[in-house]
Amino acid sequence: MDIIDTRRYFHQFPETSFNEFRTTKEIINILKDYDCHLTYGKALYGDHPVGYDDIDAGYTGVLATFSGESPYILIRSDIDGLPIEEAQSDHYPAKNNFRSKSNMHACGHDGHIALLLSLAIYINKIKPHRGIKLLFQPAEEDVRGAMSLDESLLENVNLVIGYHIGLGEAPRTIGVGSTNFLATKKLKIDFIGKASHCASAPELGISALDMAISFINKINSVIDYLDDKFIFNVGKISGGEAVNIIMPKCTIAVDARASSNHGMDLFMKNINDALSEIERDFKARTALEVVGSAESYKEDDDKLVDDIISLLNKNDIKTSRTPDFGASEDVTKYMNMVKARGGKAIHLKLGSKLSAPHHNDHFDFEDEDLLLFDKTIKLILNDFIDDKL
Repeated sequence: MDIIDTRRYFHQFPETSFNEFRTTKEIINILKDYDCHLTYGKALYGDHPVGYDDIDAGYTGVLATFSGESPYILIRSDIDGLPIEEAQSDHYPAKNNFRSKSNMHACGHDGHIALLLSLAIYINKIKPHRGIKLLFQPAEEDVRGAMSLDESLLENVNLVIGYHIGLGEAPRTIGVGSTNFLATKKLKIDFIGKASHCASAPELGISALDMAISFINKINSVIDYLDDKFIFNVGKISGGEAVNIIMPKCTIAVDARASSNHGMDLFMKNINDALSEIERDFKARTALEVVGSAESYKEDDDKLVDDIISLLNKNDIKTSRTPDFGASEDVTKYMNMVKARGGKAIHLKLGSKLSAPHHNDHFDFEDEDLLLFDKTIKLILNDFIDDKL
């Protein structure tokens, strides 16, 4: 399997969160002939439901378990794309006939998939004594994947390896020990008012839009006084029945972030308090649903970071130490869980020259760099297998 061709193949059919049906099937088709146990479908989720308003959402994703001595190593790749129309003119994938026709891998997850599939072939070939789990995880983009998968997949795991292409890392440089991941919660908030004619009886109505605006203003005024870094973004707003009717219901979609899990808990308390005030002031109802979540993560294992940097430098691979991640990623759930019970975790930023920022219709990375990234991950894996790190 050529890793570049594999990346370009998966690049052509990106699928959004929990809709990665073809992606999942193609991964299974590649892995089914290998000496590994495949877990997919509802078996990967246990009792966890998926989807909230997306009736087409399904139980996507694959866990490939290569048997060996316990404890296991877990290496994770995200597999979802974004609802973006990919650029056509002056765009490398378009010029080379692997542009997507709908949606877009605008964050490098196609490269992540190719790296993990290459690793599967390698593991199947060398048959290490350590057990290894490869997780092809859905729904990272709206951080619903990790929170939905059953935690039993981490059973007997004492090492987690995560990675991400780009994110500001210098080209052909490996950032070892990514840190300062932001905690995030994606929120759906309903404001339930009361309809009435806006001219003849406005006093009998309760404007859900006024409720939403009042709530947003309350949160924005609170943020400046909280002792942490906070982000509060209303990305979607919907509601209303007719231009002459007081809006009876308004729904907003919120991206809330904080630099620590403690800060996020404090932020959520302020959000809930503000909603209680809105209910009291307007004599109406609100409803909050957490539809996505990821934890913060700070790298604190200096020895592990230094050992990996030393290993890579000896193999002529340029590195940087503990680069800021600067965003949110739900791989942190696995990393925090395993470290909390005495295991280890490491995240790598894989530097490549980008044609445009992440989540942009001209996003692309230099896929020849996948050869370097593939070498990097295999070097690290080999040392963990040999218990040198």
